[in-house]
Amino acid sequence: MKKFWEYLKLVRLHNLLLVVGSVFLGGWLETKEFLDFHLILAAASALLLAAFGYAHNDFCDREIDRLNKNHRPLPRGRIEGKAVLILAGILAVSGVILTWWVNLYLFGLALLAVVLLVGYNLRWKKSFLLGNATVSFLSGGLFLYGAAAVKSLSLALVPAIFSFLFHFGREILKDLEDHPADQQVAARTLPIKMGTKKTLLVVTLIFLCLMVLVFLPYHLQLFNQRYLVLAALGVDGFLLYILWSLWKDHSLQNINRLNSLLKLNMYLGLAAILVGRW
Repeated sequence: MKKFWEYLKLVRLHNLLLVVGSVFLGGWLETKEFLDFHLILAAASALLLAAFGYAHNDFCDREIDRLNKNHRPLPRGRIEGKAVLILAGILAVSGVILTWWVNLYLFGLALLAVVLLVGYNLRWKKSFLLGNATVSFLSGGLFLYGAAAVKSLSLALVPAIFSFLFHFGREILKDLEDHPADQQVAARTLPIKMGTKKTLLVVTLIFLCLMVLVFLPYHLQLFNQRYLVLAALGVDGFLLYILWSLWKDHSLQNINRLNSLLKLNMYLGLAAILVGRW
């Protein structure tokens, strides 16, 4: 039973819930149906592929995690590396196979996701912005994954774009948090190349851009007033606090705290989109 919980930590169960919710929301925006069979298969596929990405990532990062994330299952020796690699392979194949019963669009997206996840884990994670952009593209693509499952693409583009910008800023902030360990492995992340202050400026510009753009769907009459209230007071208000706190105190401890808080803002964003079309 203990091993089971270690595997759940490995695949980051709390993040998988967000993955499934994003796929369902992307499909629902196009059809107003949550129980579409193809959408259910797409959500299951996305869950498996995301779990693959997390497991493979921990396998690839097992050495560096001993420096800055020694609480993870692999550095602690709770799970063997070979077992993680086998699990990752099973998850990837299963996630792709499921899409065969949906449509060719989703099958192609699943293959693309596997390629991007492997590229990110092996080469791009500690590169200059490429790794950040890859994760952001995959995160925003979850809404398009749901839309592709129901063969329709219109409103799902809204949360996809917002998600890309949100994760782009957050991924750069996570690089700032990992800055000390990354220096030891000769990473080429934005904080290492440009320093703390310039990195904070980039994160600020990304989040400010997102905060302005959230008003656009209401202005275009795509979403209702409930969306406007939750997006403006909830999402934007949260981001304002994050930026204020970052500039006031950019210690690693505070950045770690703010990165955790940003996860809550993801759920606020999903809720704003959902009530905006309900």
